[in-house]
Amino acid sequence: MTSIADIRLQLWILGTIRATEAIAWSSIFPYAYYMIQSFGEVSDNDIPFWAATLVATFTFCEFLSGMIWSRISDRIGRKPTLLIGVLCSMVAALTFGMSRSIALAVASRCIGGLCNPNVGLVPTCTGELATKGQQPKAFSLVVFIRSLGSLVGPVVGGLLADPVKLYPAAFPSDSLWATYRYLLPNLVIVLLQLVTIILAFFFLQETHPEYAGRFDPGLKISRSFKHYLRGKPADFEHIEYAPETGSSPRETDRLLDSPASEDSDQFAPIKVPNKAFSMQVILQILAVSLMAFHKVSSDTVMGTFLALEESDNSSFPKATGGFGFNTQKIGMIFLTEAIFRVTIQATLIPFVISRLGALRTFRWVLGLYPAMYLLTPFLPALPLRPWMQIAVLLPDLWTKVALSSIGYVCSSILITNTAPSRSFLANINGAAASFGCLARAVGPLLTGKLVSLGLTAGHLEIPFWALGAVAFLGAAESMFLADHP
Repeated sequence: MTSIADIRLQLWILGTIRATEAIAWSSIFPYAYYMIQSFGEVSDNDIPFWAATLVATFTFCEFLSGMIWSRISDRIGRKPTLLIGVLCSMVAALTFGMSRSIALAVASRCIGGLCNPNVGLVPTCTGELATKGQQPKAFSLVVFIRSLGSLVGPVVGGLLADPVKLYPAAFPSDSLWATYRYLLPNLVIVLLQLVTIILAFFFLQETHPEYAGRFDPGLKISRSFKHYLRGKPADFEHIEYAPETGSSPRETDRLLDSPASEDSDQFAPIKVPNKAFSMQVILQILAVSLMAFHKVSSDTVMGTFLALEESDNSSFPKATGGFGFNTQKIGMIFLTEAIFRVTIQATLIPFVISRLGALRTFRWVLGLYPAMYLLTPFLPALPLRPWMQIAVLLPDLWTKVALSSIGYVCSSILITNTAPSRSFLANINGAAASFGCLARAVGPLLTGKLVSLGLTAGHLEIPFWALGAVAFLGAAESMFLADHP
């Protein structure tokens, strides 16, 4: 069995593809409220709903196109489909940064979602690359890089949005940046995606069993250049395009279908099942969709909650205001989340999952989530100095970061291990990604509306407690999950 080091480069590239898309998606969290406000098209109480809409439209459009992209990848291969996704994300980010109305902002987010195949394909490629023994580290690495992107995104948005206001010495009020106040963070995102598409073109290997050995111009150039650097003649007519390292997709196809142990190198072929979506697969998709519903809704609400003005009337059980932070301070808060996630992802998560198992760990994560939403809306009302408020806020946010990081890794492993056959992974991951996107679309929309209603009624605890109820349903549903087909 090959070690995880043999496929680490491929995992890093796959993770980077997801990370840049996650940066584009999450970078608007700190400034979505202020962006909608700058358009001057809606009342202050309706701003949270429209800010959530900017998040929801992207993921809803991912839901609409997820299964289509999985079928396209079966026709043309994983790598070309992933490259298309990165290219389209670049166009969408640039268009969004130059938006000056709600309609154009929403339309650009829709384009980004419809043309993004990466949510379902990256887990599929990871599953096709990794053997069962490699799964905890392989999925953990990819999810870690993606999760880092989802945390770096708000930092980029918070520190670079409206630069004329934040950095007047460097960005004059009569410059392009005053006209397009939210272009700068999106330009940075486009540059990151440009680097990603170059890396993927030259170094990413095809993982689809039928296309792994076909001609690849990017790999041809990179491998011949590597031969040149080593002082070896590059024979352009005899360069192999199949993966250089790790298990081939055809080898890993048999892993889940084999009665052999995880450490065995011999696999007895068995008849491939003809049904991809077994009851267990459906339950796994439902579980991760419920978690995505309340996790992303919470992220969206927190961006607005941190920006809302403080209130003197908040007291348990009635919350009426937020923290009143500007985009720069919100960005720094999200930066601490990114640092914390890096720390635990590299040290804690693989250890916990290896010791407890993916299923048991997943149940613990889902069981702890409901309590996290109950007290959050009352944090601004604590009679504390500003720095002490932040000191109380950060552990709340960090705990949710830890739970989501562990939860998504466990879910990826469980979905892969409960698939009836590896040949169904693209469709199963495509469905999981699609319904996850639907959850990430409906959740912020409904929660954004609840925030608007809560502001009107003077009860901001309503959206948080609603998320707690959804989290409780997810914890209850996890009792029916298994870790085998």
